[in-house]
Amino acid sequence: MSRYERQIRFKSLGTDGQRCLSSSRILVFGAGALGSHIIDQLARMGAHHFAVVDMDIVEISNLHRQTLFDESDAYTLTSKVEAIKKKVHQINSEIDITTFDKEVTSSNIETLIEDTQPDIIIDGMDNFKVRFLINEVSHKYQIPWIYGAAVRSKGSVYGIDHQGHCLKCLMQSIPNTGGSCAINGVLPPYYFNSCEL
Repeated sequence: MSRYERQIRFKSLGTDGQRCLSSSRILVFGAGALGSHIIDQLARMGAHHFAVVDMDIVEISNLHRQTLFDESDAYTLTSKVEAIKKKVHQINSEIDITTFDKEVTSSNIETLIEDTQPDIIIDGMDNFKVRFLINEVSHKYQIPWIYGAAVRSKGSVYGIDHQGHCLKCLMQSIPNTGGSCAINGVLPPYYFNSCEL
């Protein structure tokens, strides 16, 4: 555990927290700016078990904010999940990472949950329809989940405990967000000037 000795010294984490992080199975929906950044940081902190679901390829317009990708990924039209798998193994070759190069739908989301058996779900998608699907399966399978979203220089993060109120309890219907990264632009996750929690 010498790789993580500096963060283990942080009393709120400690050896027990490091072991918990190392053994946790993390399912990440979305490998864009938020998803890839979270995977990068958790891999560096010592998470060892990931499943990642995304259907996009790396594009040159991703590179200013999606730091696990580079020009060679964009020029070779590499899928985001395969590029992430390669980069994560460069960070730590012992990480177990399973990738799914597919769209998340109502017909495959339960299979993804059953196949990966996650301890926690991270939702980095930019799609409330999928977010509501994640909400349904997280409550059905009793899995806590966290979603994040970003547009312009603002981000939002919300943790949903599978034993408490669900997303549908808080939002009766899919909201009209009115903004998108493609239309309104977006900065990298570490440049947000405000975050709604």
